Amino acid sequence: MKKILFVFHPIQDVRDSFISQKHRASHHYWFYDQLRNTGHQVDVLKTNAQSTLLNKLGNRLGINFLQQQIDCVLRAKHYDLIFFPFMEFSFLIAFLRSIKLFNKPLISVAQYAYKPDYKHSLKNLKSQGIRYVYFKGTDLILFYNEQLFKRSQCASLKGKSIFIDNWGVDVDHFQTFIDAQVNPPRKDYFYCTGGSLRDFKTLVSAFNSIEYPLKITTVGNLKGFEDCTLTPNITLDNSLPFGSTSVIRQDYYDALAVMVPLSESERLDTSGITVVMEAMAMGKPVITTQNKAYPFDVEKEKVGLNVAYSDVEGWRQAARYIFDHPDLVEEMSARARYLVQKKYNYKLFTEQVNQQVCNFIRKEKQSAPTQRIQLQKRSISSKELANL
Repeated sequence: MKKILFVFHPIQDVRDSFISQKHRASHHYWFYDQLRNTGHQVDVLKTNAQSTLLNKLGNRLGINFLQQQIDCVLRAKHYDLIFFPFMEFSFLIAFLRSIKLFNKPLISVAQYAYKPDYKHSLKNLKSQGIRYVYFKGTDLILFYNEQLFKRSQCASLKGKSIFIDNWGVDVDHFQTFIDAQVNPPRKDYFYCTGGSLRDFKTLVSAFNSIEYPLKITTVGNLKGFEDCTLTPNITLDNSLPFGSTSVIRQDYYDALAVMVPLSESERLDTSGITVVMEAMAMGKPVITTQNKAYPFDVEKEKVGLNVAYSDVEGWRQAARYIFDHPDLVEEMSARARYLVQKKYNYKLFTEQVNQQVCNFIRKEKQSAPTQRIQLQKRSISSKELANL
């Protein structure tokens, strides 16, 4: 049995949220729960407030959650393996490992395409340096998105990276809720939730001039969108806790369709994919800003519609189309649920992750005796040479 230290900044918030709720969506654990099923001991590193002095310093240096990474260095001696479900939270550890000042194996999951593709040359140089540290200092990098994997592989430093298909959500969590409902879904509003890279301004502008109801729920505030005009058909709740899937299942259930408006980013980014798949698990059509980083095209899979970046009129037309085609909505709903049940779900994904972790541990065990034998042979050879 190996001891694994699991390092993920929001995990404490997720655990606290689940304690206060009767049900939980396991995909917010990012396979912490499933890693324990491998028979190894898995411990979670305590979360630190972002307001700590070291985290503030880390923000200035561009190192996410510096306090937690330093805590990881201090505790690592008690563990056989360090696991980061978000690779960008592991920069300090990867750096120390790349210069051989940290000797514990490191496995991370890549959330972005680590390839310099910025327009500004200095940004490209910085991005190349960051990528070098991650790929040099990480023993195994798991990509759950093929586009991100291919983009990262195109750069000069390939690293020890593997593509794992089928990232997805906890389908049973949503099916249990659906089965417990007595009344059919109302389907009398469009629903938007989430927070990362959201373009609420464009979506709100679209609904300012149409009568369809729009409900928005977010984690935290609407920073950057304070000047949005909320007409009477738009309601907003920005008080959701982190990992609030259980709280908003009713919102998903009663919605006609789910909308995921995104701001354009310089890097390939999977922002919004959790909401896309949660909506599909609840059998809802998805209208999203077209994102090349997603594992599938919602239109090609016939589960929803795409809208261009910052396209106010595009959102209006998409809403009208969904509203005017109830038969098509039913077809999209059925197709969406089928897709997540058969392919894009948490169970299938974590089985692959567990397999890769166990394979890595097995290879580590096999290589360790070989290394000791080689060292012993070199030592004997040196003594024999000295006696000549």
